[in-house]
Amino acid sequence: ESRAQEYRTLIERRKNHGLYPSEIDFRVLSDPEDGKVGSGGAVLLALHHLFDNNKKFNEPEGTNSAAGRVLILNAGGCGDALTTFSSEGIVFTPVPIDSSSTLPPVMLDLQIDFFLKYPWRQDEVVVAPADVYLDCAPEHVPPERGDFHGFTFPAPFDTGSSHGVFRFDSYMHAVTG
Repeated sequence: ESRAQEYRTLIERRKNHGLYPSEIDFRVLSDPEDGKVGSGGAVLLALHHLFDNNKKFNEPEGTNSAAGRVLILNAGGCGDALTTFSSEGIVFTPVPIDSSSTLPPVMLDLQIDFFLKYPWRQDEVVVAPADVYLDCAPEHVPPERGDFHGFTFPAPFDTGSSHGVFRFDSYMHAVTG
C-alpha cells in the first residue's frame, strides 16, 4: 500500500503540472496484504474493483463518455523489461525523450500518450505491462477485433519464453533485441 500511495502522490503532482488530462480517473490499487507481488492476481483484483465499485461502467451507452475506456497497467515488480531503474517504481522510470515540462518524462507519460490515441471500443478493457512501451501506430490496431485481442510476433520458443518483449528494427520487420 505504501507504493500505491506514492504512485497516487506522483500522479497527482503530474496532473497538477498539466501533464495528464484532469478527466482521467486514475485508480491505484495495491496487492492484497497477504498476496505475493507478481502472482498474477493484480489484474483480477483490478477487474473486481472495476466491476463491483464502478457502476458507471455498466450504464447504457452515451451516459458516461469514459465508461468504456479502461486501462489496467501492471506496475508492480521490478520492471525486468526496462534497461534502467527507478526508485519510484516502474511507471515512473525516466525515459530519454524531449520534453518541455519541468518534470522529467517517465514511462507513464508514454503509456498515457499512446492510449489517448488508441482506437477505443465501447466497454473495452485493456491490460498492459507498465514496463513495456507500446510503440505502434494506433491506426494499425484493427477496428474489428474479438473479445480478446493481443499483439504478437512470430519468434522461436527460446526467444519468446525469455520474456516475450521484443525490440524491432525501424521498419518493424525484424527483431533486434
